[in-house]
Parts: sequence; structure tokens; C-alpha cells
Amino acid sequence: MRGWAPARGQSALGLEVMALALRRRSLLTKLYLAMGAVALPLLLLQPLYVLPTVRAQLSEDRARALRQVVEAAYGVLVLYEARVRAGELTTEQAQAEAARLLQQLRYDGGEYLWVNDLSTRLVMHPHLPTMLGKELTSYRDASGKAVFVDIVALARTQGEGFISYLATRPGEQKPLPKQSYVKLFPPWGWVLGTGVYLELAGASDVLNIA
Repeated sequence: MRGWAPARGQSALGLEVMALALRRRSLLTKLYLAMGAVALPLLLLQPLYVLPTVRAQLSEDRARALRQVVEAAYGVLVLYEARVRAGELTTEQAQAEAARLLQQLRYDGGEYLWVNDLSTRLVMHPHLPTMLGKELTSYRDASGKAVFVDIVALARTQGEGFISYLATRPGEQKPLPKQSYVKLFPPWGWVLGTGVYLELAGASDVLNIA
């Protein structure tokens, strides 16, 4: 019995199928190469452009959030000063009530504000009750920076703005970079502030408002 052999038509068809498959593979290879050519520059640009852009956006969001918190709390001081001018409260009464209210304010899961005056005396701080009424001119952060002296200088010269220093979270010991926003309330000489901890070395915009 003779061996079976494909007809010429079948052989030609098989060759055409193989050729088509090879062309498809060639097209896929070109497509993958083209995608790689597009993706590689993006990967190379990530540390040069993408990450700095993300960090810049986070920094802007952080600044906006800090201002909003301080402005909201500033409104409390404005309200109580209005009551003083209306004769409803003395200045001392208004300050005591305002400080008590600000001390109770929390946002973002328990974060807080503080108040010092233009002599660096601590007026209100929910986590430093033993320091209330004390001047903090000699206070230094872990890097030796005179934090409250600089805060007062900023308040006197600009009225409001940002300041950076090292601080520890309540109940912790490790100092972390922190950026705060402060604003002077001229009628009482109070400086109202709140800040954010900048955590994770090399990723300074991973933050937690506090």
C-alpha cells in the first residue's frame, strides 16, 4: 500500500497558513517593540518628572489643608472678639472660652491646634498641659532650632505663613520633620497654628496632618 501524500492544493494551503501565522507573529513582535519604545521613556521619566509632579501636588494639597484648618479655627477667635466688642464678655472671659473651645477641636481622626502669644508663652496645647503659661524662648527642637522664637518672628513680620522643624508625636519619642502653618490674631496677640508630620525618608510628602 502506497504512503499517503498531501495533494498539491493542500500543500499550498498549508504553506499559506504558515506564512500568515509568521506574518501575524511579525506584526505582534513589532507591536510589542513599539509599546516598549513608548513605555521605556515613561519609566525613565518617572523619577525625573512624574514623582516630582506628584510630590508637588501633595505639597499644594497639604498647604491648602493646613490653611483651611487654621482659618476655621481663626473664625472662633473672631467670633469671641466680636462678643468682647459687643460688651457680652470681657477680654479675659473671651480668651478663656476661646482657648477651651480650641483645645477640644479635633480633625482628621484626633489632630489638634495650639496657641502661643507673641512672647512665646504657650496659651493652649492639648498635649502639653504642664507647659501652659510658660515662655518657650529657650525651647529647641532636636536640631537645635528655636521653634517658638521663629514662629513669633514669622507672625510679627508676615502675619501668617509656614514653618518647618522637628517634633515628636504625642506619646512617641522619635522626632520627625514637621511643617506647620501659623497665623497671628492681632487683637489678642495670639498665634494660632497646626502642622503636618513629613514621614518616610525619601518620601517627604507621605504625610499625616497633626
